[in-house]
Amino acid sequence: MRDMVCSPKNPLPLLQKCGVYRLACPDCPTLYVGETERSFSIRFNEHKVAFESKLQKWQSAFVEHLLEEGHTFDPKRCTPLHIE
Repeated sequence: MRDMVCSPKNPLPLLQKCGVYRLACPDCPTLYVGETERSFSIRFNEHKVAFESKLQKWQSAFVEHLLEEGHTFDPKRCTPLHIE
């Protein structure tokens, strides 16, 4: 009976949460720290799309660095740092 009344919520996966995140350049020691009110997965995808499309209107300082230096984008180097 207790399980039926007090079922715990399913926790959101980490990438579905928001907060502070870090992007690390795979080709040099450059780091970018950002904050998002949207989910990490949405924000990380925005950085990826901006890099792949080279659209200036979507560029962040991190993507600008990657494009100017001819570096690559690695989604595995996008890391949540603090959950809000």
